[in-house]
Amino acid sequence: MGLPNHIHRCAFEYLTLGYYKFTESLFKHTHIAFGFKNRKVIVIGKNSYAESSALQRYAARKIGKSECKYNHAEVDAINKCNGHLDELLVIRVNNQSKLLNSKPCPICTELLQEFNVKRVWYSNLQGGISR
Repeated sequence: MGLPNHIHRCAFEYLTLGYYKFTESLFKHTHIAFGFKNRKVIVIGKNSYAESSALQRYAARKIGKSECKYNHAEVDAINKCNGHLDELLVIRVNNQSKLLNSKPCPICTELLQEFNVKRVWYSNLQGGISR
């Protein structure tokens, strides 16, 4: 099964048109989560090494990882749209815009299931997108 057109288009535009410039970070890697509803991007979340939300802290405590309090991109996206999404595309890039693994961690996986996100796509180490 190939990538759905809306997922492919979103990843392509993000990587080729330079959307990553809007997410510049002082850190080496950046995670971005595109939240979809009815195949349209409705929210963009990003990781933070300084901000913490109640939702992030809740999910971290729920799986016994209270120390993981800073916002993950997936949590930021869910938080910004009150969990009203069908699909999520998570992309991790380094400072050369190379795709890296962004498979959701156990904290994010727990929340994605809790909010009934149907499909989750993520960048992989082979430079592609996996589900």
